[in-house]
Amino acid sequence: IRDAANGETNWTVELELVNNQNFRVLFWAQVPENGVYTTTSLKEVKLTTALNANAENYAAFAGQDEITYGENLAGRTVTLERPVAQLNIATSAESLKLGEDENGANAQTTVTFETTAVTVEGLSTVYNVAEGAAGADEATFTYAAKPVALSETTLNVNGVDYSYVAMNYVGFAQPSGDNVKVTYTIETNEVGTITNTISNVPVKANHRTNIIGNLITSTSDYTVTLSAAWPADEENVEVVAVSTAADLQEAINN
Repeated sequence: IRDAANGETNWTVELELVNNQNFRVLFWAQVPENGVYTTTSLKEVKLTTALNANAENYAAFAGQDEITYGENLAGRTVTLERPVAQLNIATSAESLKLGEDENGANAQTTVTFETTAVTVEGLSTVYNVAEGAAGADEATFTYAAKPVALSETTLNVNGVDYSYVAMNYVGFAQPSGDNVKVTYTIETNEVGTITNTISNVPVKANHRTNIIGNLITSTSDYTVTLSAAWPADEENVEVVAVSTAADLQEAINN
């Protein structure tokens, strides 16, 4: 166990190993005493399902290294990756402006967020650091309503600016990815409560998923982006609600 300084991303760990033995060394990093992970055994790290929304201190990192007796261990390096996924929800900046003036332009009334709450169904509560895999259980994670800390941060996708309304580290996802059901509830001053459920949202360990759309003025048209390990490259999947055969054909054509 070692306490890293705030912002530190590299450190040295010295181990005393018994001769003539092979070892698998397991690593886990998190904000100390954040109250959500149980790390008694790194082969069965447990994550509670009752969490707070928009909590940035839920991030965690894991890794392992196999040591064979007789190897030169000098300069050995292990890179830790997130066993959790990050799920963000953002709305079009233009959709936050309500009403029109006599020229048809957006008025200056802007929707302000009070709190967001999120429920994520379909991820595991258990992670095995030795195997680098999540458990087989599928739980429901509930992120209690908390103030939006990222409302002033914007995300640009295809030239459109989106304002974050929620950011959560969600339960353990498989390295190959999972599809989950997401329900969000947004409390606003101007339009009251906004809630919606989106199925088949792709999430993946050490990846970031962005759900973006006109969350205030429309609840039927979203883009879901899945980013590998927080880079600029993204895989875009547009989700469109249809109610008629003509709507379906138009969605296929587009």
